[in-house]
Amino acid sequence: MTLDDLNIAESEKKQIKEMQSAILEILSEFDRLCKKNNITYHLHGGSLLGAVRHKGFIPWDEDADIAMTRDQFDILIKHRNDLEKNFQLVLPDELENDSALDCCFRIYHLGTKLRETSDRDKYYGDIQNHVWLDIFVYEKVPNNNILGFIQYSQLLITYMMIMGHRYKGEHGYQFSFIQKIIVKLFSSIGKLFNIKTLFKLYWKISTKYNNNTNLNYRRLLNDSNQKDKWRCKRNIKDLEKTIYVPFENIQLPIPTGYDSNLKMSYGNYMQEPSKEQVDSEINSKHFGYRDQGFSYTPSPTNFK
Repeated sequence: MTLDDLNIAESEKKQIKEMQSAILEILSEFDRLCKKNNITYHLHGGSLLGAVRHKGFIPWDEDADIAMTRDQFDILIKHRNDLEKNFQLVLPDELENDSALDCCFRIYHLGTKLRETSDRDKYYGDIQNHVWLDIFVYEKVPNNNILGFIQYSQLLITYMMIMGHRYKGEHGYQFSFIQKIIVKLFSSIGKLFNIKTLFKLYWKISTKYNNNTNLNYRRLLNDSNQKDKWRCKRNIKDLEKTIYVPFENIQLPIPTGYDSNLKMSYGNYMQEPSKEQVDSEINSKHFGYRDQGFSYTPSPTNFK
């Protein structure tokens, strides 16, 4: 299935393609920086699925994910200022107005604009009004499921406190009545602390087992498509080695253990969703900025 097969306006198809072009620029620049500094990473989530199933973007996708272990991320941070000037790596505790969106690290393409600047955008310093690349970090977790659940619960509580620093208390998820009360309680408590203090606590909990050499990795809290997220572990051997594969007109790394990784997240990952499912997804998420002032200026860097 291609983008042209979908039941959306031609202007929207054009915008998706332009967003993919901008994301590809970020990926190319990110790969350049990682190669220069011997940093190991790999495509993750839908980007990994796209590389394996489509040799590039999932045709209707308009974001990208990469993942790396904490030690590699620490090296990346030391070299973040070596990114070309059209790109900016932003940590989640670096937004303006003591605000926070989530716990994800991102590289933004400053030559893009998703929509006309709103009050919400101004609250976050307008940085999230650009096309971005998500960076997810694997941390070590205990083999004992009880300890793993305790760690996950501590992170979840801290995350709810961080949510108190979002624009007008938005949470972006569908919660039950009881869950809304719990979120409201902890987000209210979170407002009593500055955002750097909350993230310092979050990272302390996240990295508490990283010095143990006998443990596996998992991406804490936000692991996609998992019901029991605190159980979702990735074998270290599946993450340590990568191979470069075609991704659109460039080559990008995927983990050698991509099969088990994709099966954990998507099941029969080579089976494409139906056209009806894709149409429904496109019209229900991620596309609130369509036809609201999107713009894209290609980077002056010659990406190949």
